[in-house]
Amino acid sequence: MNAASVDIKDMINGQFGLSFAVNLFVSNEPASPDDVVTIYDTPGLPPGLSHQNDDKSQYPAFQVRTRNVDFQTGYALAENIRDFLHGYKTTINGTKYELIRSLNSIPFQLKLDDKRRVIFINNFEAGREAI
Repeated sequence: MNAASVDIKDMINGQFGLSFAVNLFVSNEPASPDDVVTIYDTPGLPPGLSHQNDDKSQYPAFQVRTRNVDFQTGYALAENIRDFLHGYKTTINGTKYELIRSLNSIPFQLKLDDKRRVIFINNFEAGREAI
């Protein structure tokens, strides 16, 4: 099974003008271009358990970090990504995502970086199982 960040990248690649390795990245935010989205894996809940030890459910968490030179443009993109992923159910890369849930009511402004680009974050959790 892929890291959740890889699957999420594949879900949003091609959405909102995002293209992998152009302005959409996994686990490593490049210094340029200025306007990028980067997905990071974060700690989630432990895997499922059952008496027969046959529960293959996983509950990964991930963060979508949106960086932009313009506050409103960055906020709108972060909000669109959150709205797209919240409640999303799909099968991708051999993994069934039963539900993706946003943990934020709005995109959270983390900071301005050293180049005065605004950075927003959205945190998510997911329920998934290999098929």
